[in-house]
Amino acid sequence: MRKIHRLLSSCRRGYFKYLYLCTLNHKIRKIRRKETIRVLFAVAESATWKNDSLYRAMLMHPGFTPLILVLPDEQKEESLKREGVDTCFDFFRNKGYTCSYPYENGKLINIRKALNPDIIFYQKPYTYYPESFLYRRNLSALFCYTNYAFHSLLADWANKNDFFQLVWQNYYENESGFTDLKRKYPEAASNIVVTGLPITDLFLNENHEDRWKKTDEKYKRIIWAPHFSISDGGCLNYSTFLSIAEEILDFVKTTSLPVQMAFKPHPLLKSQLYDYSSWGKEKTDWYYSEWEKQPNTQLEIGEYVDLFMTSDAMIHDCGSFTIEYHHTLKPVMYLINGKEHTGMMNSFAKEAYALHYKGADIQDIRHFIENIVLGGSDYLLEKRKAFFESYLVPPHQQSAAENMIQSILGTGHYAE
Repeated sequence: MRKIHRLLSSCRRGYFKYLYLCTLNHKIRKIRRKETIRVLFAVAESATWKNDSLYRAMLMHPGFTPLILVLPDEQKEESLKREGVDTCFDFFRNKGYTCSYPYENGKLINIRKALNPDIIFYQKPYTYYPESFLYRRNLSALFCYTNYAFHSLLADWANKNDFFQLVWQNYYENESGFTDLKRKYPEAASNIVVTGLPITDLFLNENHEDRWKKTDEKYKRIIWAPHFSISDGGCLNYSTFLSIAEEILDFVKTTSLPVQMAFKPHPLLKSQLYDYSSWGKEKTDWYYSEWEKQPNTQLEIGEYVDLFMTSDAMIHDCGSFTIEYHHTLKPVMYLINGKEHTGMMNSFAKEAYALHYKGADIQDIRHFIENIVLGGSDYLLEKRKAFFESYLVPPHQQSAAENMIQSILGTGHYAE
């Protein structure tokens, strides 16, 4: 019976996918004729919300009505899942954005009936959300996609996905990433539009809020951003957290160097540590709270563009930050856990990785801080500047958000 059920489910998905693709051109013509296009941003984490400039641009444009729906993230531990929904909802409401809560009377809302979007932007293409919120249950809308990170990986799990075959427009940051994708995954490249990514608009904004604790002006501000992949057997395995966590906290507590540090963990790290045998909830909560208590430390779990742009350096082991931090032009160290991280990368991500100082332990971190950050021996600076100009600036001398709006409407540089 289970095999029959899976076969029927597969057939139904294939049938709906066929109908969706057959009516795609009709839907495109229909929404472009509308006076106002309703665009829904489906979001599960404020920390990986990357479409702020696009949302704001649509809010100011007479042809769009942007909306936000918070999604429960099914990969999180149960208590953290509901906490994440509430935190994300409050985040958008505090911004004054139109945001919908995913539950009504204890039940999940119906996207089509409650919000009736013409276009849906999903934050991630993976199936980490309740079934009724997934793209295959909302085929009455068109799908557009901005990756939650820069397109750095040429791996099957990151590019072979049914969602990418249904997306009307999938936005890329530059021609280099698009060319590499087209060479290895031609079937996933037909709906790519090179516009730049909205997060670059935020980095290029001239005004950034200073969210750092007030200390001596001579202190250098350093971010430590560990990845969540602490468990063996995953597809990433970037994390160095377990080997460095206690030493780096002890270092920042006791150092006489003029530095302050922000702990910027991946949003999934806490849930992973709750389930990890040698950590658990009590130790994890204590560890996070220690970063809030010290006079020269702080915990950062939300948006990070302002944090990055007002920092002096970063230490990390995260794939997306390998590229994103280069918007700041500041020195950055990548912590290596003994595994090769460039094998899955595309060409421009490999260039970004090469512009990192490398380290593996607390001695390497201390050397980076003393010599590169405090000592000013930043010999990679000019190469980072060239990388920024070549790969991170949006095309057509306008913002990524403007490029994306023109692409949706079929106007300007994207007229069809």
